[in-house]
Amino acid sequence: MPPVSGSRIPIKIKVLMFTSNLDVLTEGSLFRGRILEYAALAGELHILLINTRTHITTAHKIGENIWVYPTNSFSRFFFPIDVVRVVRSQLTWKGRLHADLITVADPYWLGLFAMFTAHHYKKRLQVQIESDFTKTTFLKKVIAKAVVFRATGLRVVSNEIANRIVARHKILASKISVLPMFLDVDRIAKLPVTVDLHAKYPAFTFIILMHGELTRSKNITLAIDVMKVLTKSFPRIGLVIVGAGPEKKHLQNYAIHKGISGNVVFESEPVDIYSYYKTANLVLVTSKSEDNGMTSLEALACSCPVITSNAGVAAPILHDIRGVNFVCERGDETCFIEKIREFINAPGLREHFKLNALYYAKEALGYDKDEYLRRYYTTWESCFHEG
Repeated sequence: MPPVSGSRIPIKIKVLMFTSNLDVLTEGSLFRGRILEYAALAGELHILLINTRTHITTAHKIGENIWVYPTNSFSRFFFPIDVVRVVRSQLTWKGRLHADLITVADPYWLGLFAMFTAHHYKKRLQVQIESDFTKTTFLKKVIAKAVVFRATGLRVVSNEIANRIVARHKILASKISVLPMFLDVDRIAKLPVTVDLHAKYPAFTFIILMHGELTRSKNITLAIDVMKVLTKSFPRIGLVIVGAGPEKKHLQNYAIHKGISGNVVFESEPVDIYSYYKTANLVLVTSKSEDNGMTSLEALACSCPVITSNAGVAAPILHDIRGVNFVCERGDETCFIEKIREFINAPGLREHFKLNALYYAKEALGYDKDEYLRRYYTTWESCFHEG
């Protein structure tokens, strides 16, 4: 990054946020709720929504100090041009950008757009890191490294990811602030159920749910191996895998190869994932490496029991629930089989877990919303400190 204008922290930071999350347009959505809370910390919050014309909208105000500016691009190929167009026409005055800080929750393509904007207008850039960018495709790795090395600050969602990044790139250590993702568990707990998995899949008497990007690091082949064994004792058990990713076709073929395609269902991202959590019997996390940990926390907030590898952020509080350990070593197939079998055969334990899951979610988070927002604002401030 070039020298940025001024090192003094503005009294009320004006923030420009790059996002492609269309939930910002939906009143009452959890993402919109987070935006309203972040805006309370800022002098102004300007949101550059990178979208296509399948979800066309106009620039508009969604709060007292919040504005949304869509690109309304014909296709993804026009994103770079449309970002420049919207920034110049909507967010500048006499060549000056109406923001002190640019933030983006993606070190890849969105991060690249944010990086060029910050470079051109000599503004500070904060990038949120939710997974280890050193373990991705070659192109994305090249983009991410360019973005993070030019960022002023990096907000990383876990100590494990931060340590792995620093181990490879020690120069980034001074830029990193560790702050996990926040989940409004009380609000999620109150959401109504709109889809019942058992009504959708009546052939299954016990439903295991997996949710997330379908990548090798999620180790979903292990879950299919576990299902292969469990179906011998529980022929009506079902595994519902929700998400998209480069491993999807391989996983579908793997389930067929194992002879359990009738017990394994693949779905794209639903409109209401929280109803899936609330009506599943169990959420399974077999990840090899920690990401943002949201799957476990969302499941617990929905009072759904979780069995996880020791990579998850919820693992520490799941080690002892009524004397039962719900955590397995990464890659330990036998452990996962035994834990799930034990869970199926103990309805009392299942009921206890469901009744106390919300408490476990709050324990895993470790702080309340007010404390989280204070820490979040501190990550903005850190971008104005001389390193």
